[in-house]
Amino acid sequence: MGPVANAITSRYGVKFPLLCGSLLVVLGLELASLAAEFWQLFLTEGVMVGLGYSLLFIPSIGIPSQWFLKRRALATGIATAGSGLGGLVLSPIVQILLVNVGAAWCFRIMGFLSLLICLGATALIKSHPDAKVVEYKIFDINLLKHRGFQFQLIFSFINLFGYIIPFFYVPATLTSSPPAYAEKIGLPPSTGALFVGILSGINAAGRILCGQAADMWGPINAMICLRRILPCHLDVCELLRSASPVCYCLRSHWRGFLGTHTAINCAGRREIIQSFTKLGSGLSIIYLFNVIPLIFSSPIASALTVNFSPSLPYEYTILFAGLTLCFGASLLLGAALSKKKLGEGLSEFGQE
Repeated sequence: MGPVANAITSRYGVKFPLLCGSLLVVLGLELASLAAEFWQLFLTEGVMVGLGYSLLFIPSIGIPSQWFLKRRALATGIATAGSGLGGLVLSPIVQILLVNVGAAWCFRIMGFLSLLICLGATALIKSHPDAKVVEYKIFDINLLKHRGFQFQLIFSFINLFGYIIPFFYVPATLTSSPPAYAEKIGLPPSTGALFVGILSGINAAGRILCGQAADMWGPINAMICLRRILPCHLDVCELLRSASPVCYCLRSHWRGFLGTHTAINCAGRREIIQSFTKLGSGLSIIYLFNVIPLIFSSPIASALTVNFSPSLPYEYTILFAGLTLCFGASLLLGAALSKKKLGEGLSEFGQE
């Protein structure tokens, strides 16, 4: 959806794709409440809601970078902290709704809340005035010739494998197969939902702190440092394999540092792509390539989990996630060196 969202934004402005995305999300959730078979749920919650969130996320993620120069990463971190706060509030609410009113009414209530939140955000968001007078390229192939962008593209591709996996194996659920990691260490579903909500709140704070660190050290340098910490937290949590306070603390730190993915990534790409008029095209290319890890990361994790002995079901899964995060962070060194080689102003694109 990256090139499509970028094309719609270039032609109609940022509000139109946000409005379309809001309607798709709401309709998808409401229709999902009527689903009686799996394929119906796949089309509504999977396809419609997925397309809607893509139209909401892709045009809006680059907006803070248009308005801020010195505090660009911090602005992006504050703007994206809302998703973490949403998880803090909504995760326990969804668990309560599922228990008390069932899945159908849970979908309906969440659809109504999404309508209020998304339409409110659409009314408030505004792109930079200078961005309106520039002709955007939907898919600027010249970006692929830039060495720093090449490193960032490969980093995003590999890093996303390790980023996605913990989301599927931290929440406690009684219906997952294999059992979720939280259930394995003895957490009931209600505690798991509360824990996910708390981690989402910590993630919101982490996005702001990571944004501040990026403004102090530079986005690329901050991403290298903070991404190196994530695999260590994952590995230590797996070694402890308990619901102890120490393990809770480590998982909380992991979730906080996970904020680098959203808070710093866009600012880091903006640091490489000095022209913000090309930022949308750069993000479109990256998100297009990211489709592959988004599709295959969960099946890979599931295969690693089920194909090893029952006594060690999660060790190789978490090791795989940690190694991909660590290797991805190493690729950012190439992006940083490419930027220094080219100088502060990147001659390929120029400055606005």
